[in-house]
Amino acid sequence: MFLILNTNAQVSPLNGIFDQEAIDARAGTSNLPSGGSDTTNVVYEVVEIQPSPAGGMAGWNKYLSENLRYPPNAQQMGIEGTVIVAFVVNTDGTTTDIEILRSVGGGCDEEVIRIVQGSPKWTPGMQRGTPVRTRMRLPLRFILGGTDTSKVSTEVSINAVPLSPATDGQDSSQEGVALFFDVVDTPPSPVGGLEAWSRHLSENLTYPTSARMKGIQGTVLVSFIVNTDGTIEGIELVQGIGGGCDEEAIRIIKSSPAWTPGMIKGKAVRTRMKIPLRFKLG
Repeated sequence: MFLILNTNAQVSPLNGIFDQEAIDARAGTSNLPSGGSDTTNVVYEVVEIQPSPAGGMAGWNKYLSENLRYPPNAQQMGIEGTVIVAFVVNTDGTTTDIEILRSVGGGCDEEVIRIVQGSPKWTPGMQRGTPVRTRMRLPLRFILGGTDTSKVSTEVSINAVPLSPATDGQDSSQEGVALFFDVVDTPPSPVGGLEAWSRHLSENLTYPTSARMKGIQGTVLVSFIVNTDGTIEGIELVQGIGGGCDEEAIRIIKSSPAWTPGMIKGKAVRTRMKIPLRFKLG
């Protein structure tokens, strides 16, 4: 979702979710070439249509159940937890640039890398009808079944990330840890749609005086959680430009009206959104 804001605070919303003309990548990347094909190595964090594994969730879970193994070293050492891995889904559906964001050790990290490397081709992310390279993040949770090795298992859920990661890098094993999703069947949307969201921006967003005086322009990228009741929490600055623009972007999200929550299999789920707000002088 993009916003172009000029010096006299006239707001012109460009929406990557609702408006097919909005094609800017996340802050720090470039637009698609005018010909409509992505011939660069640009990697998108936010796209209109997220990548999906072959066969959807059912296919992904089947692949994991048939291929993911609990490393013997981790079993012997009693290691449990969630490995979070990031990777790029290329335009041909292959996976590259794999990196571990959260490690648990005992061979679990290597197993996750192996599983991502060997996964069937994904359906690539789409921006304005064109396949683009997209970064994904997946958690894979390893849980031991006590002394009964027959109960050793791996629990997995696509892009479901603990809201409050443990400070020591290990995943909390507590029951009822709040999860949020990056990938859902139906993404969240502002109540009232694009018209209501545009009205909220035009009536509330202002170009900070400090940024205007210093000639600061650019895109602020903000992430937040849309709860199942449509309220917003967990607002974080992903990428800022300074001059008061970062604070203004966070303020506008905090004051946002309720959203329609994301849905998986017809059920409302907590969903993480990433919204870029572009500040442009002149």
